[in-house]
Amino acid sequence: MPKFRLYYELTSECNLRCSYCFEKEYPSNALSFEDVCRFHTRVSGIVSDIVITGGEPFLHPEIYQAIEWFSSATPVTVTTNGTHVDSSRIIDLLSKYPNFHLQISLDSLSSEIMGQLRGKHTLAKILKLIEICRAFSAQLGISATVTKANLNCVPELISFARETGISIYFPALIPSGGLAANWYKLMPSVNEYIEFEDFLLSKIANDAQNLIASNKVDRILSRYFISDDEVRAIKIDARGNVIACPASDSSCSDTVITTIDEVESESILLALLAKTPGCTSANLLSASCCHCKYEAMCRGEFCGNCIYMKSQNRPILEYICQSYFHHFENIAKMEEQHEGAT
Repeated sequence: MPKFRLYYELTSECNLRCSYCFEKEYPSNALSFEDVCRFHTRVSGIVSDIVITGGEPFLHPEIYQAIEWFSSATPVTVTTNGTHVDSSRIIDLLSKYPNFHLQISLDSLSSEIMGQLRGKHTLAKILKLIEICRAFSAQLGISATVTKANLNCVPELISFARETGISIYFPALIPSGGLAANWYKLMPSVNEYIEFEDFLLSKIANDAQNLIASNKVDRILSRYFISDDEVRAIKIDARGNVIACPASDSSCSDTVITTIDEVESESILLALLAKTPGCTSANLLSASCCHCKYEAMCRGEFCGNCIYMKSQNRPILEYICQSYFHHFENIAKMEEQHEGAT
C-alpha cells in the first residue's frame, strides 16, 4: 500500500509578513483539532509522516495538543518562524517524543538582514529558542530560504548548523505569492543562484554529519538517476481542502481534490489520489523542452511550471529551468569523467 506525507496547514494566519512567502493575504482560517483528528484517524494507515505548517502553526490555539496527539503514533515535523513558541511546552514535547522534529526558519545570523527579511527582533527570539532547546539538537532543524539579501549568509548558516549539531534545510523556490510578485527585486541573477546551488551540492556531498539537506538537490538526483522512491506529499489546508501538492493552494486551478469531510476511508482517498497527478508539467516551456537533452529526466516538472500553478511569468520559469539544466549537465560531465578514469 502506498504511503503519503501529509502537510496539515492548521492555520493560515501568521504574525510575520516575509516578502518571499507564497501566501498572499494571510486569511483567518483554521482547522479545528477535532476535525483533524477525525480525518487523520480515517487515513492514518497510508500516512508515512506528518508536517504541521501554516501560516504560523503556533498561532493555532490547539497546536500543542495536535503535536502530542500526532507524535504519539507518527513522525511529526512542525515548521515555525520561531517567534511565538512556548519554549517550556516545546521542551516537554521534545523530551517525550523523539519522533517530533521542530524546524525553525532562520535566513541569516545578521539581525539587520533578518530584520529586512522577517521583521525586527526576530533573530533574537529565534536564537533564544534554539539555545533553550539545544539539548534536543537531533530533533531541531533550521530552514533557510535563499534570496539576494542572504545569499552570502549561507556559509555562516552551515557553520552554525555544524557547530550546534542542528540540521539545516534549503527549500526549493516556490514562485507564487510574495516571491512571484517580488521576484526581480528579491532574487539574485540566475548565474549567482546556480553558483550558490553548486556550493550547496558540494557541501551536501561532503557532509559527514549528514546535517545539510535540500529538496531541490534530492529532486535533481532522483530524476537524473530515475528513482521513483519519493514519498508523495499532499496538503490539508486551513479550510479543510485536500490539496494535490503542498506547494499549491486552493487558488490554483484544479488543485483541490476533495475536502476532509468527504473522505470516509483510506480507500476513498487512495481512489481520488489515483485519479489526481502529483508533480506534472503544464508544458508552459514545451518549445524549449522538446529540444532539451534532459527532457526525459526533468519532464518540465518544477514549481510554477506545473498543471496546478500554471505560472504565466515565463522569465521566472526559464530561470528555474536553467538551473535544472546546469545541474543535469554537471552530473553528466562527472559521470563521463568517472567512466574515462576507469
